[in-house]
Amino acid sequence: MASVGHVTRKATDRLSAVAIGIMNGGFRNKKTSAAIAREIEAETRERVNPRTVGRRASEWRELMKGREVKKEQMRALVEAMDEGNLTASAMIKGLALQALMDDPESFTKQNPLKVQSQNLRAEELIIKRDTLRLKEREVAVSEARLRLMQEREQRVLATAEELEKKVTQGNAITPEDLRRIRDVYGLN
Repeated sequence: MASVGHVTRKATDRLSAVAIGIMNGGFRNKKTSAAIAREIEAETRERVNPRTVGRRASEWRELMKGREVKKEQMRALVEAMDEGNLTASAMIKGLALQALMDDPESFTKQNPLKVQSQNLRAEELIIKRDTLRLKEREVAVSEARLRLMQEREQRVLATAEELEKKVTQGNAITPEDLRRIRDVYGLN
């Protein structure tokens, strides 16, 4: 590695995008450094020392471990939020803290008003989600009421048809018939 000022240059910085793609693909496929170096040269005619590829592979593995840790943290945050154990504002605060730990300099460059605005939008989304859930429950209650009303209407019609048939045959309405009418209308 050559150092120019405070910027560290790596031998692989001069490689083409195709060569870097081959190198990263080789890392993912767990190829040896020598095999990756040969493949880069065969595909792009660029030369890279297998030891350099080995150093980049080590850095790549560390980067992948860090990404996996972050994925797990994000899964845990999302899971906690889904279970209702975490509010959006708490999640944003957790992410902000994570960003601060990862790169304190970039985080301090953030606009605090923008961060607060994002926090407010997250809270707004929670309120909208809760409102939607409430409306879904209201619809379910209305649908249940409608079903009960339809069932009652069916019972009323069936009882009315039965009593109409009885009366047209010349039979009188009995006290039992009156009780059934009251039951149908919920008057008993």
